[in-house]
Amino acid sequence: MTQTFEIAVIGATGTVGETLVQILEELDFPVGTLYLLAGSNSAGASVPFRGKNVRVREVDEFDFSKAQLAFFAAGPAVTLSFAPRATAAGCSVIDLSGALPADQALQVVPEANAHVLDGLKKPFQLGSPSPSATNLAVVLAPLRGLLEIQRVSVTANLAVSAQGREAVGELARQTAELLNVRPLEPQFFDRQMAFNLLAQVARQMPRVIQTWRNV
Repeated sequence: MTQTFEIAVIGATGTVGETLVQILEELDFPVGTLYLLAGSNSAGASVPFRGKNVRVREVDEFDFSKAQLAFFAAGPAVTLSFAPRATAAGCSVIDLSGALPADQALQVVPEANAHVLDGLKKPFQLGSPSPSATNLAVVLAPLRGLLEIQRVSVTANLAVSAQGREAVGELARQTAELLNVRPLEPQFFDRQMAFNLLAQVARQMPRVIQTWRNV
């Protein structure tokens, strides 16, 4: 009999959470019970999973002892608030928000450093680096043993979707305003995003170095 896992997804109504639920279904992951969690504003909504609509519950009222593994796909503040509660209840945590520091939640890219999971005791806390860091780690991993990499310089062009559904909506609204020759009034962002490229030094890139060192 195939072992199943009780899974909780926090931030289930966001773009990352919804995509995660889709991936669990596409991979036919052995999910026993799927608990979809979000804030009070989104509680009561439903997300399709394996032909059924799963109701979204309020994360503040959830008993994490019911789940074996919790994916945190909401904002950093949510992770910092509820991840300690989850592990205290015996539920392991995978942080997709980047909120947990690397010395607390080991950064893992399976294609690069899956061996660090050997002997990992439950409940554990793991972190997933940003998409840019993950892609870079996958590229660098095959080079270990061949090169002694001392420095990596990266220019990453990130889509507004990395900031969630509100950011995508803001981009669409700004685009419509500019195409219709209307005054631009930024709301989610503090400046024009449509037809624009903003320079910013990312805060998560050191996670690449941490992951590389764990390879």
